[in-house]
Amino acid sequence: MTTPLPLAPDLQDRETAFSFVSRLAAMNGVDTAGFCTDMGLPFTKMIDGTPDALARLADLSATDVEELRRWSPRYLGNREHEFRGNRLHAKAIKESTVRGCPACLREDAEAAPDSFEGDMYIRGHWLFRPVTLCLKHHHPLVPLWAEANVSRRYDAAARLAEIAPGVWAGKLDKELRAPNPFDEWIEARLAGTPTESWLDQFDLYAAAHFCELLGRAIWAVRYPKWKKFGPELAWMSFEMGFRFATQGEATVRDTLMQLQETIGEPTDGPKKKYGALYDRLAFDLLGEAYAPFRELLRDHIASTWPLGPGDDLMGEPVLERKVHSVRTAARELGMDPRRLRKLLVDVGLVRPAETGRDDQWELFDVRAAQPHLHRINTLVSAKDFQEALSMSRSQFELLRNEGHFPPAIGGGDHKPLWDVRAAQLHLESLLTGAEPIYVNMHG
Repeated sequence: MTTPLPLAPDLQDRETAFSFVSRLAAMNGVDTAGFCTDMGLPFTKMIDGTPDALARLADLSATDVEELRRWSPRYLGNREHEFRGNRLHAKAIKESTVRGCPACLREDAEAAPDSFEGDMYIRGHWLFRPVTLCLKHHHPLVPLWAEANVSRRYDAAARLAEIAPGVWAGKLDKELRAPNPFDEWIEARLAGTPTESWLDQFDLYAAAHFCELLGRAIWAVRYPKWKKFGPELAWMSFEMGFRFATQGEATVRDTLMQLQETIGEPTDGPKKKYGALYDRLAFDLLGEAYAPFRELLRDHIASTWPLGPGDDLMGEPVLERKVHSVRTAARELGMDPRRLRKLLVDVGLVRPAETGRDDQWELFDVRAAQPHLHRINTLVSAKDFQEALSMSRSQFELLRNEGHFPPAIGGGDHKPLWDVRAAQLHLESLLTGAEPIYVNMHG
């Protein structure tokens, strides 16, 4: 059994293992890396929260090993960590910038006034990116230092000694702000306290990240989309998204609907309207934890957006249309949208222009409308047919020579006429059974 060191600090509330071992080394008058080597405790294992290394540290310092583990991230491999029962990507818990609350650090130092830094230490929850506020002092978490080298970054005692004069002088102090519901929800989840939020059923970081992305999309209504919130304003995106997401799926869908009606035109596409919310869920955040949010967004767009074959939805081609707008149906039928709308109003599929939405957003279910659309006369001349399908005369003639697009009425003394709807169905049939082909951007 290991004999505990005669000089050892007390483990503080929520202190990480790397912070504790760094203070232990400082108390014994040696640098952290050298101390860990001498004691058979590789500092990298302290940083990674390796169980056997934490057990060895607990024996050396006569500390409860479970308390050491409680707020120390544990590296699982493949850039993933376990923290407070949650599986987190390195970007969520191990950023190169270490943040903290200067008011907390001053309190630490006041408790042990032998030096500038006293007993300053790093709290585990400060490492979690969605945590942006100290709930004790209402002080925003601020960057304490940034360091690319991992061993130097987490040598907490040495880095705190460097910044201690600035902490005492108030150079890191920022304007206080009151906690918002998102701050309180994050604290409750990390503390293991159940809440009544709809988001409780999901992975913690995925839920928090979804709030951030949704919040950014909502803020884009007021601010240009190119304007990104800096780290010091990240709390605004988290709070705004949480305000709507916490209420449940119906509220999220309603929020998404309001966004797509407020920003731009339907022809802009969901990527332009939702910005990073769409981009990240479609192409980057493909893990299982994000699947519920990815499916929610995809289903909402598929159900409320007039997408059809040839369109792209979250990186996958649309093979079947679910809803039409008056405009997309008119384009498919090759007829005037005003005339089509009157016909659809007569059968109760859409509302009149005076009380309904714009033709681009007046939607109706394709299957329910199919019998009525089939009865609408869509025979047009060759010129109108080419315009309806957005093709040139030469393209039309080439396709006709290959057996495509025979006229619905032709021969004799009658001028040939073409069925636009039949042509659209023929084009869609070319995609039946098709498999998506993904091409590298720079391939």
